[in-house]
Amino acid sequence: KALKVASTALIKFMKSDFAGCIEIAIFIEKNPKDVTALYNRGQSLLKLNDTTGACEDFHKAYQMGNATAGEIIKQLCE
Repeated sequence: KALKVASTALIKFMKSDFAGCIEIAIFIEKNPKDVTALYNRGQSLLKLNDTTGACEDFHKAYQMGNATAGEIIKQLCE
């Protein structure tokens, strides 16, 4: 089930359905250590011009080992 939710969110992201992709928030509530989900939600929030929310997710993803999130933080969040 977790993979299905993550896959659905990724498809929505790729189709530029960023508002629909935010549904992954429910998944993250149940799976708070899913670094990919946090990173993808951060990307979606960024596309929706929610820089603050995006940076929060990127910081969490970076703390869990996502190096790409760290690069985004340097460029966008500091």
